[in-house]
Amino acid sequence: MKVIGLLGGMSWESSIVYERIINEEVRRRLGGHSADLLIRSYNFADIEPLQSAGEWDQAGRLLADGARTLEAGGAELLLLCTNTMHTVADVIAAAVNIPFIPLVPKTCATWAPMRGTPSARRPAPGGQCGSACTWAGVR
Repeated sequence: MKVIGLLGGMSWESSIVYERIINEEVRRRLGGHSADLLIRSYNFADIEPLQSAGEWDQAGRLLADGARTLEAGGAELLLLCTNTMHTVADVIAAAVNIPFIPLVPKTCATWAPMRGTPSARRPAPGGQCGSACTWAGVR
């Protein structure tokens, strides 16, 4: 089983959801197993000002540093556990030498049911799905 690096969520509330879903799916597919995870979760109080100010370059550098930390810790692939921050996905992917698995295409395709969740309340620039969905080729 590969070591999965989880970059985010941008708060513990979202991080725990990603960990639960991944582990439930591993258990469903493999029986009594759980995923081998490295997690870099963030204090949203550090992220929110960057989003509000449109400081996407700085946010990209912050998450790229986190991605490199996960890779150095042994992660063999990387998941970005946030919708809005896919706005800086290219910066993150360029910072590491491990596969980067984007989650945004699936979430953008099902965006409407997510209205009212913390990530949906602060969409990326560019509309309801924002530039994160544009990045993923989903409109």
